[in-house]
Amino acid sequence: MGVKSKKPTISSKLREALIESGINQAELSRRTALTTGYIAMLINGERGQKVSAETLIRLAKALDKPISYFLTSETHTGE
Repeated sequence: MGVKSKKPTISSKLREALIESGINQAELSRRTALTTGYIAMLINGERGQKVSAETLIRLAKALDKPISYFLTSETHTGE
């Protein structure tokens, strides 16, 4: 039996981006105008992969990432 590679989720990519950027959920909330509760839901995977395009745009801008960062398994470094 082989080990399957787990596909990154939006929540895992968001966690990774927060760590890389060094900001916390409160600061991300301020930058995106999303509530801290909603951001916590995204981070905890409570929204699944159901995130609006507008939310992805806000997250990408606030975290200085391309939108594709959240949608692919590739790692993007500050291009």
